[in-house]
Amino acid sequence: MPAEQAPQLSLILAGTDNVWAWAGKIPAARHWRTTQDVFNSFGNILFNLDSQERVPEMEAFAGRALGYNDLDMLHVGWNYGGPGLPAAQAQSSLALLALLKSPMLLSCAAANLTQWELDLLRNEEMLAVHQDALGAQAKRLGFNGAGQTGLGLSQQHCSPVAPASPASLAAAPSIHPQQAWRVVTAGSKAQTQGLVQLQAVDQLGAARGGEAVALCATASNCAAASNADIVLCPCSPAAGAAGAARTGYPSYCSNATCQGTDRLWRPVPANQTSRRLLQSAVAVAAPATAPAESLCLEGVMGPGPSSAHLRACDATNENQAWLLPAAGAAGMVQAAESRCLTADPAPNPTRYAADVYGAPLTDGTVAALVLNRAGGGGNLSLSFSLNDTLPLFPAQRRAPGLRVSVWDVWHKASLGEFVVQGGSVPLQLQPYGSAFLRLRPVNTSTSAPYA
Repeated sequence: MPAEQAPQLSLILAGTDNVWAWAGKIPAARHWRTTQDVFNSFGNILFNLDSQERVPEMEAFAGRALGYNDLDMLHVGWNYGGPGLPAAQAQSSLALLALLKSPMLLSCAAANLTQWELDLLRNEEMLAVHQDALGAQAKRLGFNGAGQTGLGLSQQHCSPVAPASPASLAAAPSIHPQQAWRVVTAGSKAQTQGLVQLQAVDQLGAARGGEAVALCATASNCAAASNADIVLCPCSPAAGAAGAARTGYPSYCSNATCQGTDRLWRPVPANQTSRRLLQSAVAVAAPATAPAESLCLEGVMGPGPSSAHLRACDATNENQAWLLPAAGAAGMVQAAESRCLTADPAPNPTRYAADVYGAPLTDGTVAALVLNRAGGGGNLSLSFSLNDTLPLFPAQRRAPGLRVSVWDVWHKASLGEFVVQGGSVPLQLQPYGSAFLRLRPVNTSTSAPYA
């Protein structure tokens, strides 16, 4: 049978069993669902998008030689017995699938498509990005606009798969920085009480707040702590209090009620050999006739990336039993089923004005998408910083003075020429709308450096 007629598999596991990590090794598999079913709502599209993005380096599991991550059906046209998405949302959803190289499967009868929808689906520039021979899935480059910079924690697929013994948990260069932690003491008093901090090795605070702030796993609410989310805050309560307004950390990072206990943990034995419960220094208030309830860090398991909370300590609960790196060493903090504690770059991306995605293309240009995450409140005005796109250009074109022409794919219009380093593009985005852009270096060879 000719190669072009060989059967191809589409794996519909709705993001379960870490399908992205192994599906590409199946010769006939070409794409696999990484999320739950998507419904006719842009909010649901964002939910699935964030679920996929929380897996560290998800783009590394896809490509021309492997296959592609599948974000489920298109939302252009008639869906689920009702009309398709409004125009701006339809453009955004289609642009997302194009940059992320997700399969495009029409979920409506073609006869019901309007002329505008047909033209949208047949847009040659959009299809060229989607079908680009390089096959590189876009990366989320960051967030544009004002907003809080608080970071969350979740329990995610270990990258790479973590070993099963604490002796080999020491961080290697291949460990994703979002999953690298140090178990450190926080002063002599904490040390005598067996209390430690879980400190993120990657100084995420420096990138987001403009200053080097060590970040630690923190209970988001110590006044009513049961079920509280575990988040990332400055390790020092004083730093959190002083930096809340300056760097945009959420108010709970400077919670005076907690007095620093919200970021202190006591490793205690679990039922499983070599594993430890991480008992919080905060406790639920109880009547005088009963002791306060002990609370532990629990990763909530699910088919995809999951969150981390405080729960009543249970030595038999495998989602509270953690393998820890040696004191002072950097390494993974691993729970059951090769899930690791992960610094989440976007626990609540609605705090941010816009998402920014970028992907290199075969001809040396870059496709970019700036997405307004808000569904209301009028149009969003922002300046799209080009700095983060520089690494996506071929190495020979990354000169400090690199200039690019910026082309608006949907409107088929030039937005002008800009310097990448320090340059920014003014944009106006409708609610849930986006700017789908092609960045082309000027005064460079027209050869295809990636071909």
